[in-house]
Amino acid sequence: MKRMLWLLLLVLGASQAAFAYDPVSSINGVTFQLRRFNDDSDSIVTTVNNYPSYIKIQDSKLDGDGTGAEWANRHAWFFSNDGGATRFQFANHTYFELFADVTVTGDAAGGKDHEAGFFFDLNGWDGQMMVNTNGQIAAFGYVLPYYAFLTPYSAGSTVRIGMKYFYDAGDGKNKIKYYAGNESSPALGFGNSEDGIIDGTNIGGYGQFQIAPNVESNFGRAEWGNITIVPEPASILVLASGLCGLLIRRRK
Repeated sequence: MKRMLWLLLLVLGASQAAFAYDPVSSINGVTFQLRRFNDDSDSIVTTVNNYPSYIKIQDSKLDGDGTGAEWANRHAWFFSNDGGATRFQFANHTYFELFADVTVTGDAAGGKDHEAGFFFDLNGWDGQMMVNTNGQIAAFGYVLPYYAFLTPYSAGSTVRIGMKYFYDAGDGKNKIKYYAGNESSPALGFGNSEDGIIDGTNIGGYGQFQIAPNVESNFGRAEWGNITIVPEPASILVLASGLCGLLIRRRK
């Protein structure tokens, strides 16, 4: 028993060293990137960071600033494993399960759509799992396979959304599943050459709020509660068993 325990620790240590990326279990905070889109530069942005229990981004007075584009402001937060100093970097093999209770609302009088959810960023290439006040819940962009849920979202309500990024031992491919309320997508494959998330990707949440020119009451608010991100256990066991086999073969 003791020998097997040491072997498992050796395997996990070897896999982490080989991949040179930290595990999601080291995540301990978030860092904000406000005004990723900044089409209304004089709006009023406020945030609350009580990770992992609660995060809020609110953008008020979204009435336009009279210059340039007048479409939307986008704000984001990203996972961190150094208390919010820098963004955590995900790798192709960083398998995880991510869930949060998401609420998005805004000023209905403005007649604009606001959205929030999970966010992927790699050097400006954006992907998201979106909850929109127009009723849509969908994932798209970056390397993420597209999927739209059938049950519409009701603005101002709270829905638990999530995703599982994992290694499918059946065909040797990386897959992702999306979750929203009581629904889930099938296991979806990736179409890029990396077969999944690209090394160095940052993941977190975002709020995007449309501008209603000259409507001073227009605002958008995005909230995330009960945030959980943990390693995807089945993928870790598959990788660990493969490494165990290599180590045992070498010992022989």
